[in-house]
Amino acid sequence: MDPIERMRNCVAHNRSPSPSVTENYENVLDQLQKTLDTYLFRHELHEEMPWDRAAREAVEHQMEIAIWETNTETILLGSYDDNRDYETISNLEELKRYLREVAVSAFHDEVRYAGALGPATQCDEYGIVESVLYDYKEQLAEFF
Repeated sequence: MDPIERMRNCVAHNRSPSPSVTENYENVLDQLQKTLDTYLFRHELHEEMPWDRAAREAVEHQMEIAIWETNTETILLGSYDDNRDYETISNLEELKRYLREVAVSAFHDEVRYAGALGPATQCDEYGIVESVLYDYKEQLAEFF
């Protein structure tokens, strides 16, 4: 990283790099580009973990089966276990809270199934809910 830092310093201070700084930078540039390409390639192939997918799909399912009661301006959502007990939602914050609970429940159900292979991270219920609700933003804005 030293050759890169020396070149960066020249650029940052609007100075011309010496021939040795330029030569050292060019020598490490290919290795740096290969390292960055490997890093980016690995992250592009990142597959969604089963517990994250379970949480996202559970939230998506709730929104797909939601009953939008326009006369009362409420949304009826089925319980997570689909026993058709409905939760009545009357505002956006209640909806988000309920969907976060659904995401966490599905996440932990899948983690328990995975056993010792479970994640080292926690459920990103806020991100999951915001991502799913993005597709409903116009409908929710008009509804609530």
